[in-house]
Amino acid sequence: MSVDLVARSNEPCSEGGTSGNDCRGSKMPEIADDHQTIDPATLMPSKLAVSATVGFSDSSLRKVLAWLREEQNLVILLEKHAIAETRVSLGEPISDRLDAALIYLLLNRLSSLGLVWYFEDDILHVSSSKVAE
Repeated sequence: MSVDLVARSNEPCSEGGTSGNDCRGSKMPEIADDHQTIDPATLMPSKLAVSATVGFSDSSLRKVLAWLREEQNLVILLEKHAIAETRVSLGEPISDRLDAALIYLLLNRLSSLGLVWYFEDDILHVSSSKVAE
């Protein structure tokens, strides 16, 4: 196997490009005008990309997690030692609502409490942002 190492600089080459680019007659790639977006829900586990309507008014973190467990049939692993480091209690008051919105959006908003989540092996893990780093 042969590997060629080529020193490149940003000086112009004879065809109007730069020698840092391949100046052997090839054109620079063009970016298409039709911009495409990626729906984040397509990257989420299907259990978290479910639309739901629910309201929590001065509820507790415990009640939010119970709703996820009981109504959404999620297996939840609460990393209590990590959450204790954030000084967030399960009785922490939470007010939030989903109006035909995806469940993972509710989970994302727990970051305001210093909490993070990840989904692995069909288990929803709830932890602290410090431990997740």
